Amino acid sequence: MKTIVVTGGIATGKSTACRLLLEAVPRAVLFDCDVRVHELLTNETIKQRIEAEFGEDVFTEENEIDRPLLGEIVFADADRRRSLEGILHPEVRDSCLQARDEASRSDETPLFVADVPLYYETDFSIDAERVLVIAASRDTRLRRLEDRAGLDFENAERMLEIQMPLEQKMNRADRVIWNDQDIEALKKQIYYFTLLELENQNHG
Repeated sequence: MKTIVVTGGIATGKSTACRLLLEAVPRAVLFDCDVRVHELLTNETIKQRIEAEFGEDVFTEENEIDRPLLGEIVFADADRRRSLEGILHPEVRDSCLQARDEASRSDETPLFVADVPLYYETDFSIDAERVLVIAASRDTRLRRLEDRAGLDFENAERMLEIQMPLEQKMNRADRVIWNDQDIEALKKQIYYFTLLELENQNHG
Protein backbone atom coordinates (compact mmCIF):
# COMPACT_ATOMS: atom_id res chain seq x y z
CA MET A 1 0.00 0.00 0.00
CA LYS A 2 1.29 3.44 -0.93
CA THR A 3 0.67 6.53 1.19
CA ILE A 4 0.16 9.93 -0.41
CA VAL A 5 -0.31 13.21 1.44
CA VAL A 6 -2.40 15.86 -0.31
CA THR A 7 -1.90 19.42 0.84
CA GLY A 8 -1.82 22.96 -0.52
CA GLY A 9 -3.41 26.27 0.38
CA ILE A 10 -6.92 27.42 1.06
CA ALA A 11 -9.10 27.41 -2.08
CA THR A 12 -6.61 25.49 -4.20
CA GLY A 13 -8.97 22.54 -4.62
CA LYS A 14 -7.53 19.89 -2.28
CA SER A 15 -10.87 18.26 -1.53
CA THR A 16 -11.74 18.00 -5.22
CA ALA A 17 -8.32 16.52 -5.94
CA CYS A 18 -8.84 13.90 -3.23
CA ARG A 19 -12.25 13.00 -4.63
CA LEU A 20 -10.70 12.52 -8.05
CA LEU A 21 -7.95 10.35 -6.54
CA LEU A 22 -10.62 8.08 -5.10
CA GLU A 23 -12.32 7.92 -8.49
CA ALA A 24 -9.02 7.02 -10.15
CA VAL A 25 -8.24 4.36 -7.54
CA PRO A 26 -11.59 2.95 -6.37
CA ARG A 27 -10.15 0.85 -3.52
CA ALA A 28 -8.15 3.76 -2.12
CA VAL A 29 -8.81 4.91 1.45
CA LEU A 30 -9.08 8.61 2.31
CA PHE A 31 -8.42 10.27 5.66
CA ASP A 32 -9.75 13.84 5.74
CA CYS A 33 -8.21 15.94 8.50
CA ASP A 34 -10.92 18.59 8.32
CA VAL A 35 -13.62 15.96 8.86
CA ARG A 36 -11.72 14.64 11.86
CA VAL A 37 -11.40 18.16 13.31
CA HIS A 38 -15.18 18.59 13.09
CA GLU A 39 -15.63 15.27 14.88
CA LEU A 40 -13.18 16.26 17.62
CA LEU A 41 -15.05 19.50 18.27
CA THR A 42 -17.95 17.37 19.54
CA ASN A 43 -15.71 15.28 21.81
CA GLU A 44 -16.28 16.08 25.49
CA THR A 45 -12.62 15.88 26.46
CA ILE A 46 -11.62 18.20 23.63
CA LYS A 47 -14.45 20.58 24.52
CA GLN A 48 -13.17 20.76 28.09
CA ARG A 49 -9.67 21.59 26.89
CA ILE A 50 -11.01 24.29 24.57
CA GLU A 51 -13.08 25.76 27.39
CA ALA A 52 -10.00 25.87 29.62
CA GLU A 53 -8.06 27.67 26.89
CA PHE A 54 -10.71 29.97 25.39
CA GLY A 55 -13.36 30.29 28.07
CA GLU A 56 -17.11 29.68 28.16
CA ASP A 57 -17.86 32.40 25.61
CA VAL A 58 -16.95 30.11 22.72
CA PHE A 59 -19.85 27.80 23.60
CA THR A 60 -23.51 28.07 22.63
CA GLU A 61 -26.40 27.76 25.06
CA GLU A 62 -26.59 24.09 24.06
CA ASN A 63 -22.99 23.61 25.24
CA GLU A 64 -21.70 23.16 21.74
CA ILE A 65 -18.64 24.94 20.41
CA ASP A 66 -19.56 28.09 18.50
CA ARG A 67 -17.37 27.28 15.52
CA PRO A 68 -17.80 30.60 13.69
CA LEU A 69 -16.86 32.52 16.83
CA LEU A 70 -13.91 30.26 17.58
CA GLY A 71 -12.81 30.66 13.97
CA GLU A 72 -12.93 34.44 14.24
CA ILE A 73 -10.80 34.35 17.39
CA VAL A 74 -8.05 32.17 15.98
CA PHE A 75 -8.21 33.91 12.60
CA ALA A 76 -7.36 37.21 14.27
CA ASP A 77 -4.70 35.98 16.71
CA ALA A 78 -1.78 33.75 15.68
CA ASP A 79 -0.97 32.74 19.26
CA ARG A 80 -4.52 31.59 19.92
CA ARG A 81 -4.56 29.79 16.59
CA ARG A 82 -1.44 27.87 17.64
CA SER A 83 -3.11 27.06 20.96
CA LEU A 84 -6.08 25.51 19.19
CA GLU A 85 -3.79 23.64 16.82
CA GLY A 86 -1.91 22.28 19.84
CA ILE A 87 -5.16 20.80 21.14
CA LEU A 88 -6.46 19.38 17.88
CA HIS A 89 -3.57 18.43 15.65
CA PRO A 90 -1.91 15.71 17.78
CA GLU A 91 -5.31 14.01 17.99
CA VAL A 92 -5.81 14.34 14.24
CA ARG A 93 -2.39 12.90 13.48
CA ASP A 94 -2.95 9.93 15.81
CA SER A 95 -6.28 9.24 14.12
CA CYS A 96 -4.64 9.45 10.70
CA LEU A 97 -1.92 6.98 11.64
CA GLN A 98 -4.50 4.60 13.09
CA ALA A 99 -6.59 4.80 9.91
CA ARG A 100 -3.52 4.08 7.80
CA ASP A 101 -2.58 1.09 9.95
CA GLU A 102 -6.09 -0.30 9.54
CA ALA A 103 -6.01 0.24 5.77
CA SER A 104 -2.61 -1.44 5.48
CA ARG A 105 -3.99 -4.67 6.92
CA SER A 106 -6.02 -5.22 3.76
CA ASP A 107 -4.33 -6.56 0.65
CA GLU A 108 -7.13 -4.93 -1.33
CA THR A 109 -6.07 -1.36 -0.49
CA PRO A 110 -3.49 -0.03 -2.97
CA LEU A 111 -3.46 3.58 -1.80
CA PHE A 112 -3.96 5.57 1.40
CA VAL A 113 -4.63 9.28 0.84
CA ALA A 114 -4.23 11.73 3.72
CA ASP A 115 -5.81 15.13 3.10
CA VAL A 116 -3.71 17.33 5.42
CA PRO A 117 -4.24 21.07 4.83
CA LEU A 118 -1.59 22.12 7.38
CA TYR A 119 0.92 19.37 6.62
CA TYR A 120 3.95 21.66 6.53
CA GLU A 121 2.75 24.20 9.08
CA THR A 122 2.30 21.63 11.85
CA ASP A 123 5.12 19.20 10.99
CA PHE A 124 2.52 16.50 10.47
CA SER A 125 5.01 13.62 10.32
CA ILE A 126 3.72 10.57 8.48
CA ASP A 127 5.73 8.13 6.43
CA ALA A 128 4.43 8.98 2.96
CA GLU A 129 5.91 8.03 -0.40
CA ARG A 130 4.69 11.25 -1.99
CA VAL A 131 3.52 14.69 -0.87
CA LEU A 132 1.23 16.15 -3.50
CA VAL A 133 0.63 19.91 -3.39
CA ILE A 134 -2.47 21.26 -5.12
CA ALA A 135 -1.77 24.84 -6.25
CA ALA A 136 -3.56 27.70 -7.95
CA SER A 137 -2.87 31.35 -8.67
CA ARG A 138 -3.61 33.99 -6.09
CA ASP A 139 -6.32 35.55 -8.27
CA THR A 140 -8.06 32.21 -8.72
CA ARG A 141 -7.97 31.49 -4.99
CA LEU A 142 -9.34 34.93 -4.12
CA ARG A 143 -12.16 34.47 -6.61
CA ARG A 144 -13.02 31.05 -5.18
CA LEU A 145 -13.09 32.40 -1.63
CA GLU A 146 -15.39 35.21 -2.68
CA ASP A 147 -17.66 32.94 -4.71
CA ARG A 148 -17.78 29.85 -2.53
CA ALA A 149 -17.13 31.10 0.97
CA GLY A 150 -19.00 34.37 0.54
CA LEU A 151 -16.05 36.42 1.79
CA ASP A 152 -15.38 39.97 0.75
CA PHE A 153 -12.08 40.74 -0.94
CA GLU A 154 -10.40 42.07 2.20
CA ASN A 155 -11.19 39.02 4.33
CA ALA A 156 -10.29 36.67 1.48
CA GLU A 157 -6.89 38.34 1.25
CA ARG A 158 -6.39 38.04 5.00
CA MET A 159 -7.11 34.32 4.86
CA LEU A 160 -4.37 33.90 2.27
CA GLU A 161 -1.91 36.05 4.22
CA ILE A 162 -2.08 34.05 7.47
CA GLN A 163 -1.11 30.82 5.71
CA MET A 164 2.34 29.63 4.78
CA PRO A 165 3.11 31.00 1.28
CA LEU A 166 1.99 28.50 -1.31
CA GLU A 167 5.33 28.82 -3.11
CA GLN A 168 7.11 27.38 -0.06
CA LYS A 169 4.84 24.35 -0.09
CA MET A 170 5.37 23.88 -3.81
CA ASN A 171 9.14 23.95 -3.34
CA ARG A 172 8.95 21.22 -0.70
CA ALA A 173 6.48 19.00 -2.57
CA ASP A 174 7.29 15.78 -4.39
CA ARG A 175 4.76 16.71 -7.01
CA VAL A 176 2.70 19.85 -7.76
CA ILE A 177 -0.62 19.81 -9.56
CA TRP A 178 -1.78 23.16 -10.90
CA ASN A 179 -5.50 23.71 -10.48
CA ASP A 180 -6.20 26.99 -12.22
CA GLN A 181 -8.51 25.67 -14.93
CA ASP A 182 -11.66 23.57 -15.02
CA ILE A 183 -12.24 20.23 -13.33
CA GLU A 184 -11.45 18.28 -16.49
CA ALA A 185 -7.92 19.70 -16.54
CA LEU A 186 -7.51 18.74 -12.88
CA LYS A 187 -8.90 15.26 -13.54
CA LYS A 188 -6.37 14.62 -16.31
CA GLN A 189 -3.48 15.57 -14.03
CA ILE A 190 -4.78 13.43 -11.16
CA TYR A 191 -5.31 10.40 -13.40
CA TYR A 192 -1.84 10.77 -14.90
CA PHE A 193 -0.32 11.11 -11.41
CA THR A 194 -2.04 7.99 -10.05
CA LEU A 195 -1.17 6.01 -13.19
CA LEU A 196 2.52 6.79 -12.73
CA GLU A 197 2.51 6.21 -8.97
CA LEU A 198 0.74 2.87 -9.04
CA GLU A 199 2.70 1.69 -12.06
CA ASN A 200 5.93 2.48 -10.21
CA GLN A 201 4.54 0.63 -7.18
CA ASN A 202 3.73 -2.44 -9.26
CA HIS A 203 7.23 -2.44 -10.73
CA GLY A 204 8.94 -1.68 -7.43
